[in-house]
Amino acid sequence: MGFIIIIIVCSVFLGFTAGMDNKHKVVNPLTKEEKLMIINKVKNFSGRDFEIFSKEIYKILGYKAYLTAATNDKGKDVVLSKKGEKIFVECKNHKNRNSIGRPDVQKLCGAMVAENITKGILLSVNGFNKNCIDYCKKIKGKKVTIDSIECIDIIDLLESCSEIDGKEILDLCGVNREMSDKVV
Repeated sequence: MGFIIIIIVCSVFLGFTAGMDNKHKVVNPLTKEEKLMIINKVKNFSGRDFEIFSKEIYKILGYKAYLTAATNDKGKDVVLSKKGEKIFVECKNHKNRNSIGRPDVQKLCGAMVAENITKGILLSVNGFNKNCIDYCKKIKGKKVTIDSIECIDIIDLLESCSEIDGKEILDLCGVNREMSDKVV
């Protein structure tokens, strides 16, 4: 009987540790205030700095990520890969604070079709308008090789980092956690 209990305990422990990603230990996830501070800081990034920031976030999330050329990027700013799947990311940080529209998703879609990529992410600091969202819904699952294009705003990107030590994200923005506690 004791032997069976040891096997069960070992199995549970091994199953638990095997599922863990040891790369990042959740020590201090981002607080709501820290997320808002990061969003405000990111809104002031140049377009290229936002692309670099996004690439680094996805690397922290476990993707292989590389940045395309600053100009003539052919409709994609970051290329992600994970488990053999390639994903194009188009980053938008419009200074005029307008939401992202259909032309931006069409540009990403064109880049995906040209290179036979089935997944894409349109990443925005200022959200998406109805035309953009409707277009993404319209093309999802079409006979063209597009499987999906996700519209992700900065809030959702930061939410996906909830399992990561927030200090890594704050460091990307040049924010000291101790200082962020004093700023609200």
